[in-house]
Amino acid sequence: MPLTSPLLLGFGTFFFFFFFLLFAFCFLRTSIHFHSKVILVYTLIVITRYISGLFLLVKKHLAWYVYGHAAQLSNWVFNPVRQDELNTTYY
Repeated sequence: MPLTSPLLLGFGTFFFFFFFLLFAFCFLRTSIHFHSKVILVYTLIVITRYISGLFLLVKKHLAWYVYGHAAQLSNWVFNPVRQDELNTTYY
């Protein structure tokens, strides 16, 4: 199963938010003031969304990089350039 399959991303998102909500519930049961809890939970949500967005961006660019190099390699293997085509200048 590829890493970018919708099923795998759906399960990963579900478990990520499940454990995040579990952590937030356990955190809210501590003896910190209510406003501090709200600010900390909101900050955690913003940070985790930012980090998950960075991971998705890196994974997308990495997939483009790998796909591009694989396509170039297959082009070199299956469509070799003749020597006389290398010295051709197109105007």
